[in-house]
Amino acid sequence: TEFLLKTAVLDRFCAELCGWGLVAGGWGLETPQPPIPNPQSQKVLEQLDAANLFLVPLDNERRWFRYHRLFADLLRQRLVQTEPEIIPVIHQRAADWFEVNGYPEEAIHHALAGDAAEQAARLIEAVAESKLMRSELVTVKGWLDALPESELEKRPRLSFYYAWALIMEGLAQAKVEQVLARVSAKGAPGDQALVRSFLAVLRADGATAVTLARQALAALAPDRAFFRSAGTWILGMSLLLTGELDQGEETLEQAVQMSQQMGNLTIAASSLGRLANQAWRQCNLFRAKQIYEQALVLATDEGERPLPVSGETHIGLARLYYEWNDLETALHHAETGLDLMVRWREISTVVANLWLARIKQAQGDSYTANQLLNRARHVARRTKGTEFDDIAVAMTEAHLHLFQGNLDAVAAWCAQRKIPQMVDTAALQQLDDITEGHLRKYEFTMLARLRLAQKRPNDALAILPTLLQNAQRLRRRDLQLEICLLTAVATHQTNNYAQSDRHLQQALTLGQPGNFTRIFIETSPEIASLLSRQKPTNQQHQTYLNHLLTTCGHPTLATRHPPPAPPAPLIEPLSPREIEVLSLIAEGLSNKEIAQKLVLSLPTIKWHTSNIYGKLGVGNRVTAVTRARKLHILVL
Repeated sequence: TEFLLKTAVLDRFCAELCGWGLVAGGWGLETPQPPIPNPQSQKVLEQLDAANLFLVPLDNERRWFRYHRLFADLLRQRLVQTEPEIIPVIHQRAADWFEVNGYPEEAIHHALAGDAAEQAARLIEAVAESKLMRSELVTVKGWLDALPESELEKRPRLSFYYAWALIMEGLAQAKVEQVLARVSAKGAPGDQALVRSFLAVLRADGATAVTLARQALAALAPDRAFFRSAGTWILGMSLLLTGELDQGEETLEQAVQMSQQMGNLTIAASSLGRLANQAWRQCNLFRAKQIYEQALVLATDEGERPLPVSGETHIGLARLYYEWNDLETALHHAETGLDLMVRWREISTVVANLWLARIKQAQGDSYTANQLLNRARHVARRTKGTEFDDIAVAMTEAHLHLFQGNLDAVAAWCAQRKIPQMVDTAALQQLDDITEGHLRKYEFTMLARLRLAQKRPNDALAILPTLLQNAQRLRRRDLQLEICLLTAVATHQTNNYAQSDRHLQQALTLGQPGNFTRIFIETSPEIASLLSRQKPTNQQHQTYLNHLLTTCGHPTLATRHPPPAPPAPLIEPLSPREIEVLSLIAEGLSNKEIAQKLVLSLPTIKWHTSNIYGKLGVGNRVTAVTRARKLHILVL
C-alpha cells in the first residue's frame, strides 16, 4: 500500500526511479540512496504487473509504467489526507533523478511541484531556447509563470524569454514592460532592443522596429541562436512595414536560411509565412502555396509530426483554398490550424476562428459562423498586446453582415469606426495613429462595398480612385484587384459600361495568374452579368473567364480544386547534394535514415528537403519524385 501511495505522485515511473530513495529506507524523509535499480522496487513492479493491478505499461520492454487515471487520483487523495508533508519531498527526489538521467522536462515539472525553484530555474534556462525554437511556447510560458519573480530577477535571460512569451501570447504591453524593468539595470542591451523591436512591430511602427532590430543584431552574441534569427525575422517584417519591400523580402529569406541552419524551426516557418503573404500581395497565389508547403515540411519534429507553429501555415493555406473556392479543403486546413494554434499561442486562434467563420458563412452556415466570430471576439478581448485582433474581429463581423444582407449593421460599424466619406492620399499616409494608418485602407474598401450594396455608386466612386492610387503606391496588386472590381461594379451601376469593362479587364489581368475566384463572387451579385460581357484576349483568359462565369453563376456548385499550375522548367537547378537527398527519398528512406546515411544532422536534411520541394514546386515526397523523373533529374 505504501508503495502505491508514494509512486502515485509520479506521472510515470520505473524501478530505478522508485529506488532513488523513494522506497529504500522505508519511505522516510532521509537523504536519497544512489541512483541504482532497487531490487525491492523491481520486485514490487513485477508483482503489480503480473497481477494486472491498475498498472499500465508505457513501453514494450515494460520498464515504464503509470497507474490507471482514476486509481492514481484515489491514491493521491489518500496521500494528501495521510502524509501531505512527504509529497514535495517525493517531487524533489523525482526531479533529481530525472535531471541526472537526462529528462529535463519532467525534472522541471517535479522541481516546480516540489518548490525547488532554484533547480527549476536552472533547468528552464538550459532548455528554454531549444523549446522556443520548436514553437513550444505554451510549455515555456507555463514554466516561467510558475517561477517566483526572485528567480527571474537572478537570471535575466529567463526574464527576456518571459517577455518574448508574453508578447507572443498577446498580453498587455504594460506587463512586458514590468518584466523588462526588473532586468534593465543588468545590461543585455541586445535582448532589450530585440524585445522592444517586437513590440514596435505589433504597433505597426516600422521605423522604430527597424532601428531597434538592427541594434539588437549588432549587440547579440553569436551563440544567441534563437534571438539572432528572431532579430533577422523582426527586421524583415519591419522593413516591409516601412515599404522597403525588396529589402524586407531579402532579409526574410536570410532569416529562413539562418534559422534552418540553427535548427530554429519556429522562426524559419514564421519567415516563410511572411514571404508567402508577400507572394499573395503580388497576386502570385501558386507561389504562396509552394512557400506554405515548404514551411509545413520544415515545421516538424524528429518523428515528422507537425510543430505548433505550423498552425499558422495551415491558416495561410485555408485562406488560399478559400480564395480558390475549394471550401472543403479550406475548412480542413482551418480546423487543423486551430488545433495546432491552441498549443502555439492563444492570440493566433483569433485569426483561425475568423477564417473558419468566413468559410462557414460561404457554406451557408450563418449560425456557426456567428458562433466562431464570438469565440474570436472573446479571445481578442482577453489579449491586450495589440489592437489589430480586436479591429480584425469587428471587420470580419462587418463582412459577414454584408454577406448576410444586414446593411444597417455594416453602416453602424462604419459610423463607429468614423470612416470618412471622402479620402485623399495624404490623409492615408499621415494618420497620427500608426495602427489606424495600416488598417484604414481595408476599412475604406468595406465602406465602398456598403455603398455599392446600397446602390449608391457615386459615393463609392468618391473614394475608390484614391484607394487605387494608394494601392499602386504600396505595390499591393491584391488590393488593386479588389479596387478594380469594386470600381467596375460602381461604374456599371452609373451606366458607364465602357469604363466598367476597362476596370473589369484590369481585374481579370491581375487575378488570372493566381486563379483568384472568391473575390469575384463576393464583390457583388452583379458580377456574373459583367463577366458575361467580356471578350477574352487569349486562351488563358478564356479558360479563366469560363471558370469565373461557372462559379459566379452557380455558387453552390463551387469547384473543388483550382486548375493546376502549368508545368514549368526549374528556375533554379537542384544542387548535387539536393539530388543525392532526392535519390534517397525516391528509395523510400525517412529523413532520419537519410541523415544517418549521409552523416548529416536532421535539421540539415529538412533544410535540403524543403529546398527541393520549393525548387520543384511540390508539397510532398511522392510528387517530388514524380516531377523529378518527368524532368529527368532522376532516372527510373
